[in-house]
Amino acid sequence: MKVDGCLSQQKYHYAVYEHKLVTEEGLSYVRSFIVIKNGYGVIVRFTRMHRFVGTGKGKIYKPLYSDDNARMHYVCRMLNHILIENREKNHVDHVFQIDRKMLQEFFSNYAIVLVKRRSKEELFKPKSIT
Repeated sequence: MKVDGCLSQQKYHYAVYEHKLVTEEGLSYVRSFIVIKNGYGVIVRFTRMHRFVGTGKGKIYKPLYSDDNARMHYVCRMLNHILIENREKNHVDHVFQIDRKMLQEFFSNYAIVLVKRRSKEELFKPKSIT
């Protein structure tokens, strides 16, 4: 739905928000969070899902230089596929309702996309002359 020529803000999606920080000693580091954004790209809610992704999982502390950004993007891709793009098909309203079948479908689709992307890269890869 469009509102005054813009995307409707009802179209939500999961995304990664990066917060850049600097310690008192001048060391810079990044912390990533999984958020929900509306159709305008504005954060409408911070989730706690980042706690379950990566190096700091289940620990009291998280190493300063740990970076789970790639994992967070992968998790967001999975959440968007199951909870947003295929919501009607999966009949899922919450992350706890995700089952094995839904995950298998996501992994299959993700693998197909990777294979297609790699085959395109192979086509356009410069050939060396021997």
